[in-house]
Amino acid sequence: MHRSDSTLAPIPERQMDDDGTLLLFDTTSKSQLPQQFRVLSFEFGGISELFWINSDILVVGTTRGFLVVYSLANDARCLFEMCHVKAHGDGVSQVAVQCIEYNNKSKCLASVGQGSNSIRLWDVADDGTLIPQHMKSGLIAYDEPRFVAFGKDGLTFRTFSLSTWDATDHILGHEAGVFNDRQLGNALLLDDGRLIIFNVKDGLDIYDSANFNHVAAARFEINGCCSQAISTLRNGSYILSPSKKGYINIFHATNTTRAGRIYVKANRSDQVQAIHSITDISKRDVVVAISCAEGHPSRISVWAAGSQKSQSGSKIADYSTARIVLLSIFVYGLCHLATSILAPLALSRSTGRMTTFNPAVLASVPAISDLSTLPKDEDGNPIYIRSEEGQLGQFSARNQRPWGAITW
Repeated sequence: MHRSDSTLAPIPERQMDDDGTLLLFDTTSKSQLPQQFRVLSFEFGGISELFWINSDILVVGTTRGFLVVYSLANDARCLFEMCHVKAHGDGVSQVAVQCIEYNNKSKCLASVGQGSNSIRLWDVADDGTLIPQHMKSGLIAYDEPRFVAFGKDGLTFRTFSLSTWDATDHILGHEAGVFNDRQLGNALLLDDGRLIIFNVKDGLDIYDSANFNHVAAARFEINGCCSQAISTLRNGSYILSPSKKGYINIFHATNTTRAGRIYVKANRSDQVQAIHSITDISKRDVVVAISCAEGHPSRISVWAAGSQKSQSGSKIADYSTARIVLLSIFVYGLCHLATSILAPLALSRSTGRMTTFNPAVLASVPAISDLSTLPKDEDGNPIYIRSEEGQLGQFSARNQRPWGAITW
């Protein structure tokens, strides 16, 4: 997941926590608990940014300016630290890693230090080892860069800063009254050169980065506490951005018309703090949202196209060893009792045949009769919608039946 903070129990008076606990969830697992976890050294601090370079290499940015690289490329498929480097700060000042970006063509990784006018470039070896690149002084012309994005060639990258924008310098036009410093959210550069900017005023805006012309916009109620409020699906065909009351809007990237929305099941006061979405190599859509209500623990919700059940992670239960032992003994006793009662009946009724059950039948979901209004992309593929039955589903255009749904 690519988000700003991995702490599940946020402390209101602190923006970043030094509890450097890394949790790894598998969206294909039936368990709602993490399949792996690692605790970072106290020297590194808390986790401020995560980025998957590929399915095996994970880069972690910390609140004390470190980049820590983990690998899953081992027989046990367990997180193993490959290297760590001090990327930002001088050892005394605590400069958090605010943004990590990677380009697969040039094998180059960029990291941004929070509020320090610091951008570092790294060559990434095949095993994930980070090799620093030399950067000439004076290349960064704008104060407090927040986000970076690589160009198509992988040799150039662009920075997005907190400084007031000036139209005469080809930086989006503060004179037109678009934004001020406090209204700037995060930004995302699409492969076709369009720049999406989330603002905490009234929605998102899309610009042509070649000439900085405003080309499209989407307006909706904003949750000002959302730290990461833009993500895309299917190579930028759809834009996801959260609004108030736990909703995540889905827009067509071509014209910013609404294609659907997802609702995070939680308290009425629950607000989405960060989102991330990806279409993986198997063309499966995965959406991750982190939400929280005041006085309640944070909640991780995961939607995966084709899943038969929701993978939603909330506060991890505190299971002691004694409770687990007692529960195991209790379950063993129930199983033994059930076996002693049912085994004779099963033997007396056995016909020597094995019955095969189809899990899809056991986890079936109701169909929607009116399919004419289902939105589809340019290739005829359906996208997420909300049905009258209160379900989020993805529908197959071939058989016109839902093949995966999440009920709230």
